[in-house]
Amino acid sequence: MMSFAGQLGDGAAISLGRLVTAEGGACELQIKGLGPTPYTRHGLSGQKKLADLVGEWVQMQALHRLGVPTARAIAVAVEGGDAAGAAGGVSGVAGAGAARRATLLRAADSFLRFGSLELARIPGPNGIGGGGPR
Repeated sequence: MMSFAGQLGDGAAISLGRLVTAEGGACELQIKGLGPTPYTRHGLSGQKKLADLVGEWVQMQALHRLGVPTARAIAVAVEGGDAAGAAGGVSGVAGAGAARRATLLRAADSFLRFGSLELARIPGPNGIGGGGPR
């Protein structure tokens, strides 16, 4: 199976869909850190450490306050267990050890990335296209 997760990120986020408000506005919702997804990079658990997600939250808030259009963090939920996975820790980093596991809910106008369009070239269950010219 071909994977573009190496270029797009670690593959730990899943889109929940588009939310349309009563006022007619819309945003896309994503959750990050629940576990492996079809796009999780090989050897990674798809889980996230609380410290990493709090750092991401702070960065999103800072960019927003600076006027930079960015995703917005809605919530960080701490899970009951440690995030040590079979791959040696939350992000698959050897020696990462146990850390508090958490998930992040975030929203943006769109999470479409240029590399996301490459999925149309992947045949099979993890892609949406028939391959196309290479």
